[in-house]
Amino acid sequence: MPGALRRLYSDSECSEGSWGGCETPQCVTPPKRRRLNILHSGSSASGGKSKPEVQVAAASQPPRGWSAEEFARSTPSRVDGVSERDERSQRMLISERARDVVRGLLGHGTSVSPAIELTRLRAQGLACYYVQLFYMSVSLTREDCDVVALAASLSALKSLNIICFADEVLRVFNEQQLASGEPELVASEEVARSPEEQILEVEARMAKLSPAGAGQCAHRPSLPLDSVDFFVEDLVLRLPSSQAFSSCCHSRQPADKAAQKLAPQLKELARCFAVDAMLGLAPIMQRPEVVARTVAALAVRYLLQQLGAEVTGSELMGFVAQGSPGQSGEVPSEEQLRSSMREVFGTYQLWQEEWCAESAGADAN
Repeated sequence: MPGALRRLYSDSECSEGSWGGCETPQCVTPPKRRRLNILHSGSSASGGKSKPEVQVAAASQPPRGWSAEEFARSTPSRVDGVSERDERSQRMLISERARDVVRGLLGHGTSVSPAIELTRLRAQGLACYYVQLFYMSVSLTREDCDVVALAASLSALKSLNIICFADEVLRVFNEQQLASGEPELVASEEVARSPEEQILEVEARMAKLSPAGAGQCAHRPSLPLDSVDFFVEDLVLRLPSSQAFSSCCHSRQPADKAAQKLAPQLKELARCFAVDAMLGLAPIMQRPEVVARTVAALAVRYLLQQLGAEVTGSELMGFVAQGSPGQSGEVPSEEQLRSSMREVFGTYQLWQEEWCAESAGADAN
């Protein structure tokens, strides 16, 4: 486990309403250290040390949703002459760069608690969200894309109450650049401010765009990842009625038991799909629960295909549309669901195209 996840402590500003409560009468924040820290509840009233728990801030809804038509015609990048496809591609690559920095800071691997692994995924998703939100008001041509990626990473970590500093995200980024043979982000005579100052300036602008402000511990933007487990569980209950699923079940095993056995694998898959969807525009065009429904259904489809069962388009839409209302109590319209499906599929397709183009370029060299 990386050092960033080893030191867990309580925050003096956490409250029962927003953080699930502290077990001690008063939480004490230790002096700041030049390292990452995830906050957790303090020691128990009996004097013994409680088991560290990753605490995440209460989620808040995005400020608004944009339509595909708005994105196609009127983003700041479009005004500056950037095509729609190029903007989608650049946003996706910048978001992936931000995810790489988060992964570099929080570590890799699965030999950690489920709570820590979920925090890693949330941080990656939030970094992508801040990139997408930022470029709805700023042109791609006006800011250094590396600075934006690093500012988004910093904003994401702070939104989860993970103590982090600009020089830390810069250090990890430069290490990754050196490892891949790419130039580092360093001070330049052409730019008056240092890279750290640029990162902090962009981070401050992201905070103004976010619902509660990036880096504020009381709230964070709601993500599809927050509700995807709920929709997977709902789909698992309905899987036995699927003809595609029933056809691939062993005759000796009831379909409902087979579905329950697949639930953990489906949740893990859907969580990854939910974070990958953040590379595109669906999370800023649709409510998080709509996107969560979509990726949960895609996870079911993918797993059934691995089992040799082909799911038709109509059955896939049935998976998405016929589920429970969710925690918000709102049932999305068919058009919202189709729009979400188009955006998520489009993101996966664009990523595949970019990956193939990059691989072809590497082979040519």
